[in-house]
Amino acid sequence: MQIHFRSELERKMLHISSIWVPAFLYFFPYWPSVIVFGSLFFIGVLAEIGYHRNWRPFHHLYKVAFGHILRTKERGKGMHLSGGVFVLLAAFICALFFSPEIGAMAMTVSLLADAMSGLIGRRFGKTRLCEGKSLEGSAAFLFTGFIIVTLFEKALNLPQEMYVLSIIAVILSTIAELLSGKLRIDDNLSSALIFGITMSIFNY
Repeated sequence: MQIHFRSELERKMLHISSIWVPAFLYFFPYWPSVIVFGSLFFIGVLAEIGYHRNWRPFHHLYKVAFGHILRTKERGKGMHLSGGVFVLLAAFICALFFSPEIGAMAMTVSLLADAMSGLIGRRFGKTRLCEGKSLEGSAAFLFTGFIIVTLFEKALNLPQEMYVLSIIAVILSTIAELLSGKLRIDDNLSSALIFGITMSIFNY
């Protein structure tokens, strides 16, 4: 069962408001980024364990803050981490393994393209493709990703070959986001990692 569109909108606004994450990855040195996002990931996991196991005050605070935007599986029985925790995990991995430029691009694409994909897909999605994902949502992810990497290319004056690689990385990230349900990998994690890995391997 899907959450109400208003709750989906609030959920995606959290994604958009997390744009500070790629900014932090780009402007701060290696170790502060690793420590900050590693710590936030640990706190996020602890908070969600507390929520699912009814630890006070974790359960009450978490339910008040995020309960209304959790998906059915995230608030049901069993341990199902929310998308927010996977965003923090993706940021931690980007800080740990990718260059500041690649990490920032990967997280910006993951946050903003995923937000647009979710909103367009819920509102206008008619052509179903895979595990509830729609052609319209995937097209929104792809188009938003293209805009993001083009802006990065202009802002950072990236080499032409790196820009071409970023276009390829956006296409692969779109596929990863589309297939995330079938592969049982959260799209907040898969899209960022596929982008970063693609850029890092071919840029090496």
